[in-house]
Amino acid sequence: MIIREVIQINDQTIYRNYSDKGVYIRNKVNGTLWSDVNSCIDYEYEETDTPIE
Repeated sequence: MIIREVIQINDQTIYRNYSDKGVYIRNKVNGTLWSDVNSCIDYEYEETDTPIE
């Protein structure tokens, strides 16, 4: 499952996304793979089958 945390820093919102299975997540918009991503844009992600080494 993808874990999504919303972090408030001053007036900025940061979205932290990662997999609880220890696999890479893929950005659904551009296909970029991440092990853990912090972004000020609330993108959608999907889990892959590729384990994080």
